[in-house]
Amino acid sequence: VVHRFDSHPIHKLCYYASTTTTEEELRQAIADHKSSTPLQDQFEMTPFHVLLSAPSPRQDLLMVLLEYYPPSLLDLRNHGRFFRDTYTGKRPMDYIFARWNMLSPDLLQTVLRAWLVGPVEHRQNCRWPQLGWGLPSWKQDMQARADAIAAEPVKGLRDRLLTETLAALERYKKREAMSLLEGAVWKAKFLRNADVVLERVNPFIGPSLRIDDETEE
Repeated sequence: VVHRFDSHPIHKLCYYASTTTTEEELRQAIADHKSSTPLQDQFEMTPFHVLLSAPSPRQDLLMVLLEYYPPSLLDLRNHGRFFRDTYTGKRPMDYIFARWNMLSPDLLQTVLRAWLVGPVEHRQNCRWPQLGWGLPSWKQDMQARADAIAAEPVKGLRDRLLTETLAALERYKKREAMSLLEGAVWKAKFLRNADVVLERVNPFIGPSLRIDDETEE
C-alpha cells in the first residue's frame, strides 16, 4: 500500500487533495499522464474514487477531473479487493452519500449536476458527445432535481427526491431508446421504398445500388 500510487500520479494528487494539491498540479498531471496511466489502480479505484474518499474532498479539483473524464465514471464500481474481499465495491457517488452532512453544499451541487444532468445533456452541447443524449427540457428538469436534492437537509426527504429523480432518469432513457428505435425503423422503411423505386425505374438496377447506411453516418 505504501507504493500504491507510484505508477498513478493522477491518483496520488487526488489522494493528497485535502492538503497540498493545487488545480494547476492536477491539470498538468492529467495532461502529462492521462493517456499513459491506467484509469484504475490496483484496487480498481479511479481518480474520482480517490478524490471523493479523501477526508476533505475539494470542489475545485472535482471540476478539474470533470474537464478531462466523463461523468459516467461517477457510477463506476470498483470490485472491492481490500482486506481479502471483505470490502464491498463502491462507486465514487457512494462516498458522497455516506458523508453527505460533512461535505460542502457547493461540492454536493457540483457532483449531483455532473452525475444526473450529464447523461441527458444533448450531444451538440456535451463535452462527451458519445455519451450525451436527450432534450434541453430534460436537462433543465434534471438540473432542477439535482439542485433540490443538494439543498434538502432532511435525509428522508432527500432520499425520496433521489428515488424520484432516478426514476425520471430511467424514463428519459426509455424515451430516448424508443426514439432511436423508431428512427431506425423509419430509415429501414425508407431504404426498402428506395429499392422499389429503383427497380421500377430500371429493373436491371435493383437493390445493388442501395446506399449502405451502416457504413455512412
